[in-house]
Amino acid sequence: MIDLNVRAVLHLARAVLPVQIARRAHGYTEPLGVVNVASMAGEIPANPGGSVYGAGKKFVTLWSESVAAEVRRHGVQVTVVLPGFVRTDMTRGVQEQGMPAFAFVPKEHIVRDSLAAWSAGRPAVIPGAQYKAADGILRLLPRPSSAPSPAGWPDLGLPHSETFGPRLVTGRRLRLPWYRTAGRGKRP
Repeated sequence: MIDLNVRAVLHLARAVLPVQIARRAHGYTEPLGVVNVASMAGEIPANPGGSVYGAGKKFVTLWSESVAAEVRRHGVQVTVVLPGFVRTDMTRGVQEQGMPAFAFVPKEHIVRDSLAAWSAGRPAVIPGAQYKAADGILRLLPRPSSAPSPAGWPDLGLPHSETFGPRLVTGRRLRLPWYRTAGRGKRP
């Protein structure tokens, strides 16, 4: 999932954007740019069961908006689209579980809104009124202060903002299986 949502986006942009910038510098006048696909899943403050997908999509959003600001002065446009549910094989499970029809945005609307935003120079677009509203609500919701600790792990009850890597301000070591120091494969 990280290969698709992060590495592929970086590699493709690295291949395309310098060529587009060079073309613009040599007088090419047609519109140039990139449309990246993120997801509303990246906007959810806590996404149990979808953390890697959501984090990858949030990366696409933040990175695309930053690159849009960097390449705009070269006459190249980058837009990121954040669709919600779309009727695809990936969403077949939620369709079969009875997700209401209003939750799905037609593919044609996503394409239309993406191209309209790109041609207007907007760095991001959220297709579908229901997802524009959801985005506004998500921005108002407080972020979770802490997640429940896995069984057997210390629950110190500190908000995430007070966590500094594997050690907390208390000096106690946390067991974080995903954390490794400087690629050495050891815990600090």
